[in-house]
Amino acid sequence: MEGAGMIAVPFDGCEYGWVIALRVGAVAHFVLVGLNLGLARWLNWKPEIERMSPLVREVFQIHSIFLMLVLTIWGVLTWRFAEEMILAPTEMSRWLGGALMVFWGLRTVMQWTHYSAQAEWDDVTMIHYAVKPEVLQPSVPFELDAWEGQAFVSAVAFTLRGMTLKGALGWLSPLIRPFVSHPFLNLRTYVRHGEEPGIYFLAEWVPWVPTLLIARPMYGLPYRPGRLRYRFDAPSGRVSGRVRSDWGGGCLNYEGTLAQGPESAESGGLTEFLMERYTAFTRWKSRSKRFRVWHPPWPQQEIELEVETETLLVETGAWAEKAQYVTAHASPGLPMVWMGAPEALAQ
Repeated sequence: MEGAGMIAVPFDGCEYGWVIALRVGAVAHFVLVGLNLGLARWLNWKPEIERMSPLVREVFQIHSIFLMLVLTIWGVLTWRFAEEMILAPTEMSRWLGGALMVFWGLRTVMQWTHYSAQAEWDDVTMIHYAVKPEVLQPSVPFELDAWEGQAFVSAVAFTLRGMTLKGALGWLSPLIRPFVSHPFLNLRTYVRHGEEPGIYFLAEWVPWVPTLLIARPMYGLPYRPGRLRYRFDAPSGRVSGRVRSDWGGGCLNYEGTLAQGPESAESGGLTEFLMERYTAFTRWKSRSKRFRVWHPPWPQQEIELEVETETLLVETGAWAEKAQYVTAHASPGLPMVWMGAPEALAQ
């Protein structure tokens, strides 16, 4: 085993196995570098990156380059000093091995605790109502975010599919999947916390599923049981929905026709104001929380909608009696939506 860079020390099969393991690890570093080179293309990150501010985009790109450089250095050092680390460890090789253990130990912890939940939101219908801010504000614990002096409430009907938990709860995903693919209706209004715009849920209706038991204490979400049935038929251009509350008996029934093909909302317009919100604020037992979602802009189109029954809205406050229907939008949905963990807000 003599030669440049080699240690002339005999070793047994066990030690040889550790040397092989280290070199496999070195190759794994090089594989990760290759995967990172194509990650933006495979995950279609280009539209997301283009929407970043120039500073954030440049920081993201520089950090990505240096991450690949660090992985390359780890790989080269591990391959070059594999035998020395096992057969004749020096102070330098001990520090190298310790640094690798800390680096990948922390990386493993982050893998299990940091990543967000992910799901599909399909066949979305949004029904928008206008209401005077002074009428709605008593029902909302956050400052209303008005558009040209008018507050809005939106009933958002969609089907949740394929919820996948990440982080430490990731192992639960196969167990909960039968319970987290179901129709969903949320009733939301538009608020601000400080300088950050977002939404506040007045109520949300789901079938009787386990999420009813955990959504309120974990996220502060006002889930209620209900019976929900939707139809979203893009080829025929027809949409309809039937929602009935199991608690109050209120109903929301609607039918509509899709007006045109989906497109992104016009920048700076009312449609963008109503649809493009990425932060949710919640309040439960005097505790305020916030969580964020990430997804591409909604592909949307207007609907010629007829709301047949809307007694469901009255269950959430007196504001509903003075609300006026304004417009409605539909979207085929988004195949990948990330939802972050809740975080407490300063009181």
